[in-house]
Amino acid sequence: MHTFFNVIRRELRRIAASPFLISAIFGLPFFALITPLLIFVQEVPRHIPVAVCDLDHSNLSRDVVRKLDADSFLRVEGVFPDIETGKRLLLSRRIYQLIVIPNDFERDVQQGTTSRIADYFNNQWFTIAGLVNRELAGVIETEQARVKSQFYMRSGNSPVQTLALEAPVRVDAHTLFNPFLNYCSFLAFPLTPTLLQLAITMLTIFSVGIEIKNGTTEEWLESANRNLIIALLGKLLPYTAVFFIFAAAYNFWLVRNLGLERPVNVTFMMTATLLLLLACEAIGLAFITITGNLRKGLSATAIYCGPAFAFGGLTFPAISMPWPAKLWSSILPLPYFLKIFVDQAVRGASWQDSLPGLGALAVFIIIGLLIVIVRLPQVLNNHELWGKP
Repeated sequence: MHTFFNVIRRELRRIAASPFLISAIFGLPFFALITPLLIFVQEVPRHIPVAVCDLDHSNLSRDVVRKLDADSFLRVEGVFPDIETGKRLLLSRRIYQLIVIPNDFERDVQQGTTSRIADYFNNQWFTIAGLVNRELAGVIETEQARVKSQFYMRSGNSPVQTLALEAPVRVDAHTLFNPFLNYCSFLAFPLTPTLLQLAITMLTIFSVGIEIKNGTTEEWLESANRNLIIALLGKLLPYTAVFFIFAAAYNFWLVRNLGLERPVNVTFMMTATLLLLLACEAIGLAFITITGNLRKGLSATAIYCGPAFAFGGLTFPAISMPWPAKLWSSILPLPYFLKIFVDQAVRGASWQDSLPGLGALAVFIIIGLLIVIVRLPQVLNNHELWGKP
């Protein structure tokens, strides 16, 4: 224990003497926590700008425009008499949707013939395009139901008969999770562990790689009586403790404030969080061990961890990914942690259902440690690696 605390004291002195390490240890996890929350502080997209080209200028077309503008997700930026004006706004990205109401719109509806409203949008903005199309469909369906009701009522049907004729088959939908389409809970919570994963992995590489670069590996090992395990544990403990406190506070805030309250096993979730951090550290140690160089280790980590959010399985389901994407997802620790979090905090699954995820995180730790034990002593004692950028 005396040797272990010697290594910790040495690392704390190194951190205190390095403004970069101080800002990285406290700034990176704070940045990882606060940035997604600031991005998605509104939680639900509101007042997305759209434009309407009204070629009919009828009471019915004006009623459609009013209902589009009254929709909480949409904001009618303007009503134009020609398509070209709306097209310029759409191409300049001042609006996200151009809705064209055709000539004789009201006359066709009253005569019982089909009238088509054209909808132009940029599907490269995948999320926004889905939202504006969904809201447009909702407004048109509501207007359609109103017109049908008036027609059936004028035909002498009772309100009950009108309701049955208007929608003979109804869908009774029940949203189980995220019923308010809260993008903060959908995107913020996976984005924060993604940033934490990248930060802790790179800090692990930096803390060991800087010893190799500066040629201080002998001093580091001597402080641990040349015991590699004690040297690594003492060096990484301060980083692990700080990141774990940040991650635990974030988990608590997320469950309490984003409508994710389920019967959560706190001990299990904290264990999963700790295993994620340890898995990231093991990966970082493996990269610096394999490369033996600070610059190469950081570059390899950026390539490895950079796409983690895309392959996390939340924004795009892993089951539908092509096999190269599935393979990349399987060699990242983040997807396993996200599945644990969703199962425990959102779906209310039992902790036994998430044990395979814990096992997968443990495998990352074991593989990383095996690589470190076999090769790191050779890297640390190789004087040819000292001083290289």
